[in-house]
Amino acid sequence: MGENRWDIQVQGVRSLLHDCSGLVAECEPAKDAAQEALNALETALASCPEVADAVDRLRFDVLANDMTDILVRCNNAVQGTLESVNAYEAGDREMADNARKAASLAESSAAWNAPVPGGAGRWMVQ
Repeated sequence: MGENRWDIQVQGVRSLLHDCSGLVAECEPAKDAAQEALNALETALASCPEVADAVDRLRFDVLANDMTDILVRCNNAVQGTLESVNAYEAGDREMADNARKAASLAESSAAWNAPVPGGAGRWMVQ
């Protein structure tokens, strides 16, 4: 089996997530503006109840429900990915800290087990 290696470019991912978050934020006012336009259209079509009803269903089913769901999912995807990147970064820091501690312990252990100068081959005991 091949070795699995992850090399996530954290800054690139963060930049992409920032851009996506901005785009999602721009969609909410656009959705609201479309809803207002459909409200105005529905009012203008008061003399044609069948068409006004179809516009109302479009406004409610598509914009109020579907678009809201899509925006929530997009926001959840951005936030979930950001949490994953933060966890990845924390794992990298923890791994580096553990490596530094292990190296420090190895150096300390080597110093304790080194021969004592002039000690005729005797070893220091911890």
